[in-house]
Amino acid sequence: MHILDVLGMETDQITEQKIAVLKYFIQNESYLLDRFTPDQGVLYQDNETHTVRFYSYPKRIEDDLKGQYNSISRTWAATVCKDLETLGILDHRMIKAARQKNPTEHYYLRSGPTAIKAAIKILLENPIEERVYFTVAYQYIRSNINEDLVRAVLAEKKTVMKRDLDIWDWAPNESRKVYEIYYTKKAKMDKRWGSESANDPYARSFESYCAEMIRTESDQNRESYHFPPPRISYRFPVFGAELSEKERDQILASENKELFKEYPDLNRYPSVIREHYQKFERDKWILPILALIRTSGNALYEFLFGNWKPYNRAYGTESLDFPIFSFLFTTMKDIAQTRDISDGCEILSVQFRPDFQKSHSSRERPALLEIRTTLNLTVCYDASFNTEHIYYGSENGDVWENDTEQNYEVSTWIEISARGTKLKTEDIKDFSVFVLNLLDSTNPISRRIVERLSHRMQHLIWAYIPTDNAYPFWGETLLYEIDRILSVPGFYDPRVFAQVKLTQEGKSIVEKSGTFGHIDFDSLYHSVIFDLNRILFEESYPDLVNRSKYFESDRQRMIVGN
Repeated sequence: MHILDVLGMETDQITEQKIAVLKYFIQNESYLLDRFTPDQGVLYQDNETHTVRFYSYPKRIEDDLKGQYNSISRTWAATVCKDLETLGILDHRMIKAARQKNPTEHYYLRSGPTAIKAAIKILLENPIEERVYFTVAYQYIRSNINEDLVRAVLAEKKTVMKRDLDIWDWAPNESRKVYEIYYTKKAKMDKRWGSESANDPYARSFESYCAEMIRTESDQNRESYHFPPPRISYRFPVFGAELSEKERDQILASENKELFKEYPDLNRYPSVIREHYQKFERDKWILPILALIRTSGNALYEFLFGNWKPYNRAYGTESLDFPIFSFLFTTMKDIAQTRDISDGCEILSVQFRPDFQKSHSSRERPALLEIRTTLNLTVCYDASFNTEHIYYGSENGDVWENDTEQNYEVSTWIEISARGTKLKTEDIKDFSVFVLNLLDSTNPISRRIVERLSHRMQHLIWAYIPTDNAYPFWGETLLYEIDRILSVPGFYDPRVFAQVKLTQEGKSIVEKSGTFGHIDFDSLYHSVIFDLNRILFEESYPDLVNRSKYFESDRQRMIVGN
């Protein structure tokens, strides 16, 4: 039976004692995650993760809760634990406790989407004073409201994103082969229909295709968008984290059966798939939804248990637009009522229609709402709607109203949170020379940056023709992508940055040790990582990148000899 069916039957049977036992486990596991030692239960190392976890058993629960809930005997505690195990919230190991002859069930909290959904449903369906306390006060809850949870819910809803991909959405080392596959098929079709593929100027040269794509992309007059680029349609289902690589490949093959039948060798070039799941899906759907459900308990409940579904209008990138639109206005209503967010919920601040002097969006692309996260990223949302009712008629006299999911607009995008420190065009002394340095395959730092750029950007810089330090139309996008690379851990590698020696503080940052490894510093960690990575970037290109005065004091603390 599905977990939600179980929950539906159990909701009315949940007692105060059951909630007390659930709270007992969540509270003590959260203490442990917050690096405190709980004075209740027992601690054992997990067999799989090798991390210490909180366990308890009925007799211990009776002793720990004595005086708080007198009705919780060891017999009742055993019943409650079994109920919570049926719901998928608890699991158990057979362990021999002190002063016991035989092993007994020692219960612990499960991790993962199924467990957290079941726990949150119990907690959010209780009085409002408990709601905020449970959803944000405990590290167990906070740590499990994560990207894996968002993907699990979208996977349950069988959410699929359809994308029409250009050839340069593949990595450069694969795109030429994909181009050849596309035009091999096209040539066969042309021959079948009696047309001459030789008349197609882009069928003869991959370079000519790339050049025409760049020219078309740079053309500001969209009416001249006459070039029909090769586009290959993929269907990308959202995957839960529990699926193996083999299972994902099988599902992708099933979803794209006709595509792989039409282009038999296409599945040999998977770089476009990796980039979709690592970058595009994450920015388009996962992070925008996650920021909303971490900000609003009502949006969280609506997302986890609401009757929403992906809109089947096109199965494109917009198939989740209406649910996101709904979650957005639910969040805005919550924030408007409280004018506050709770500490420790991975959200630093929320701004509604922000002052553009303090905004992370811009006047050219204004945001209705900005949610600043601990990832040093700000998720921006813009939305609008109207109340116009449009009716349609047919010749037979039938009249119907327009779909309610059509009178709205919503868009989301990601910005770097750091103000005043993001790369600007004036920070690069000579853009042409800078790009040539990025293309120098003998430079390990340049290789590290380029391999993390989007495939499209890799093609753009690969085809770049140097000019007199003039910025191409994609110049600011390149700087934004570099900022995104610098905003996450993992950029520093002592073998790559052999010319840079870190201080003890710099080492503590990359190792996340000392002060930087403490739970109290988690909300600031990505900001500090961004600062260090920006300094490393400037040190790597001293003749091409201006040193930011903003980082001078940090430079002296993090880098030896500065």
